[in-house]
Amino acid sequence: MGHNKCAALALLLCAGTLSAQKVGGDWAKYPAIVQIDTGEDIFAVGDVHGDYNRLVNLLAAAKIISAQIHSWTAGKAVLVFTGDMIDKGPHSLRVVQLAASLNA
Repeated sequence: MGHNKCAALALLLCAGTLSAQKVGGDWAKYPAIVQIDTGEDIFAVGDVHGDYNRLVNLLAAAKIISAQIHSWTAGKAVLVFTGDMIDKGPHSLRVVQLAASLNA
């Protein structure tokens, strides 16, 4: 695995999972928007729906992973999965395994 993979994958979870009582409407403390200042590219992928082959083709075409061995090739860039990674599609487990393999 590459040495830059620890910065490769950022999974952002919806702040909606926090109850209003816990958040208390404090948007400064619990922002709905995440700001990442990496100085590098930030890639966002959503609605994969378990379609492993399409995800691999997309990431390889964007030069985020290598086409042959599916290893990280985007340096210190950040990849964000915005949701719906696993439902509906035939290869949900493979999608999750790929995403996990891109994280250090």
